[in-house]
Amino acid sequence: MRSIRFITSIFFIAITFSNNHTPFTYAALEPNKNVTKEFITAICSKTSNPSLCLDVLNDLIGHPLASTTFSTLVVRPMAVAESRARQTHKMLEDMYRGLIDPNSEVRDRYRRCLLGYDDVIKFLANAKRYMRRNNDKQVKTYASSAMKRVDSCDKSFARPPQEPLALKSANQKFKDLCNIIVVICNKK
Repeated sequence: MRSIRFITSIFFIAITFSNNHTPFTYAALEPNKNVTKEFITAICSKTSNPSLCLDVLNDLIGHPLASTTFSTLVVRPMAVAESRARQTHKMLEDMYRGLIDPNSEVRDRYRRCLLGYDDVIKFLANAKRYMRRNNDKQVKTYASSAMKRVDSCDKSFARPPQEPLALKSANQKFKDLCNIIVVICNKK
């Protein structure tokens, strides 16, 4: 009798301990429930910019989950990332047109970044298409590709003259937005 109590106690402790340390996934949410602050915080804690993530996803708190949690969560950061990509593309066009320096190397950097953002906008359109199909793997692939393309824009300014601060900041914010999408895709 005593050994059964001991085994039961050990079993109870093991279950309690394992439940407290399980990773937070979509499965932790029951169907027909609302998005909670804890759920959003768990996602955002894994991103490169948790405060931006909270700003983007906080509006979802209290909203009912769609039939697929993935699509509920990824819609907002996808829309914000698309908007940011278009704004940055426009800023790059203006910078390129305003270049006075006849240095072809500097002009080429801006041209490469512009072409990179053309690709980024296409990548996000593809990611959005796969988002509607609830294909998190393809969404992640395209969001990651967009981040890499913007990263190559940053790297093209490794040598002087330096990347303008406005462009560097816009690129970082875009990469942080794509990182939110990637983290959401990883949670599925």
